[in-house]
Amino acid sequence: MKFDGSRTMHENVIEMTNIAARLKSLGMAVNENFLVQFILNSLPSEYGPFQMNYNTMKDK
Repeated sequence: MKFDGSRTMHENVIEMTNIAARLKSLGMAVNENFLVQFILNSLPSEYGPFQMNYNTMKDK
């Protein structure tokens, strides 16, 4: 799943969070750190500086 700009960033994050919640209800828990990385990896290349900044933070 990739963010294509057809919706807001907030809507994209909410949808991915909802997918993780549905997976959890099916018995497949998604680690929160994995979900954050999954969301960051879904962003287009112009978000590269944001991704790099997030990944270099010590306290997340």
